[in-house]
Amino acid sequence: MPLPFYRRLATAPSALRNWYRDLPRATRLSFSREITATLPIAVVTAVMGAGFCGFVARKGLGMSDGFLAILMASNMLGLMVTGPLIGFFHNTPKIVIIKRLILFASVLLCSILYLKADHLSPYLGSCFFVVLTALIQTAIALVASLRTTLWRTNYPDGDRAKLVVIYMLMVALVNSGSIFFFSYLMDRWNISFHWIYFISGLFGVCGALLFTRIRIRRESSVLRKINEEPNPPVRLFAGLAMLKRDKPFRLYMILQMFNGLSVLMVEVVLVIILADTFQADWIEGGAALTAIPLLFMGLAAPVWSRYFDRHNIFKVRFFSTLAWAISRLTLMTAVTLGSLPLVLISRVFSGIAMGGGQLAWRLGHMEFAPKDEDSLYMGAHISLTGIRGIVAPFLGIALYNLMGAVWLFALTSVSLILIALAFHLMPRFLPKAQRHAKDKATLALQHQRTP
Repeated sequence: MPLPFYRRLATAPSALRNWYRDLPRATRLSFSREITATLPIAVVTAVMGAGFCGFVARKGLGMSDGFLAILMASNMLGLMVTGPLIGFFHNTPKIVIIKRLILFASVLLCSILYLKADHLSPYLGSCFFVVLTALIQTAIALVASLRTTLWRTNYPDGDRAKLVVIYMLMVALVNSGSIFFFSYLMDRWNISFHWIYFISGLFGVCGALLFTRIRIRRESSVLRKINEEPNPPVRLFAGLAMLKRDKPFRLYMILQMFNGLSVLMVEVVLVIILADTFQADWIEGGAALTAIPLLFMGLAAPVWSRYFDRHNIFKVRFFSTLAWAISRLTLMTAVTLGSLPLVLISRVFSGIAMGGGQLAWRLGHMEFAPKDEDSLYMGAHISLTGIRGIVAPFLGIALYNLMGAVWLFALTSVSLILIALAFHLMPRFLPKAQRHAKDKATLALQHQRTP
């Protein structure tokens, strides 16, 4: 007989500890080292979030609507080029590349301090900020794509989702805590955002050095086999070419394209509304755009993980997309009433939606990808995320100027509800074997583990 909810909640910490102790020693060692290296890097990803960068640009640099759209689009440029670039790293040690990419991003982040120079005009400062943001996000996106190989190889199939959720929760707590702390310093002590980015870059350097302690299992034998080929191929567009042959994954990516556009086009408009309409200070803007969504994303991740373990990716996407629709409807009400607290409540729903969306974004491609093509599928997924991330800010600004914020939020709410229904119906268009593969495999695994 299932335990009542409150008893399951009370016994969750001890159950989690027992589950973690039962993992293979090599898995626990790899995960502990990855978390140790990731937490400093999470400070970098916090300040490089699109929302926080946009708020810094609007409030700190005074960017216009057009320039702000360019910045938000450049934030996603790295995602678009990841697919073509990932092929260059097919026959190279992944940890070495990840370390170099993190160091590269951290050094660029520290160089934002140069924007304080008096001889830089506002226009040149804005251009410099946009270019640095694009380069840093490219490095971060490549790290995210290469990391899937680490997760697939080092973590068992039945435990991977839980481990990734613990990873997401800890990163989310560091992300939100960093933004709250830095925003408080900027409001209370009037510390310039340039120094905030410089300090974050130093954290990134520490994380890169810690990453060298991680090892990918059997990577040397795999690389040796690849390098023994007469001419090891550099598969430049392999990730995108894969979409031609995998029809179910292509259909999933099409729905994701419309889903992402509906979500992302609102973010640039929200930056403008917070900075201009609500006249938000640093801590209010940082909380609404980054800290609150990331905090609730982490808190909701364990619930999403439990659901993800039992159901296929389409059911997870269905409910996470509905959560995005609720967030947009709440935001529409907040703008209509001029209520900043309602804006913050809408961002709570955004965080809940992000919890399911991020888990599906990181692991969903594994339901389609063969074991030796994880990076290629993830690379294609990230590239398409970048494409919609580049288009969405310009589309959002255009629709905002055309119809206003309230009607824009209403339009995206309706589109998200329709997309959620499409995710719900998508399994009907898949081969029967693939349609229920996740559910059957999960039930079999749970049956084996039941004492």
